[in-house]
Amino acid sequence: MRNWQGSAEFEDHPTLGRLRYRLDRWWRPGPRALICMCNASSADGRKNDPTINRCTELLSVGIIAGFTVVNWEPHISASPKELYDWRDRMGQDFAYRQMRWRNLALIRALSEAAAVRYVAWGRLVPYVPLTY
Repeated sequence: MRNWQGSAEFEDHPTLGRLRYRLDRWWRPGPRALICMCNASSADGRKNDPTINRCTELLSVGIIAGFTVVNWEPHISASPKELYDWRDRMGQDFAYRQMRWRNLALIRALSEAAAVRYVAWGRLVPYVPLTY
């Protein structure tokens, strides 16, 4: 399906690198799904990657009119090893913690407005104890 419109929200952070906070696809007015994945992909406002193509194929039949993708980690990487290495380098860095809280607030807000919510990250997200 190529009859979609799209947008994406990026940040080029001096310490954390390039981050993608959200990616949107829609093909008509109506209810949207929220898909929470592990880490951001190479897709942007105009270009899909295989994962986003598959999401579009799966959701374009039925009543859903589009979707928003958010990620547990907004760091852009196709490699799980690279994602883990990046996260290890970030550690408890203040900028990293601020980004995580901003990202979590975005996920919560979008989740409240979504018609349906999906979580799709396989085994890439390790157990992380909650810290307050």
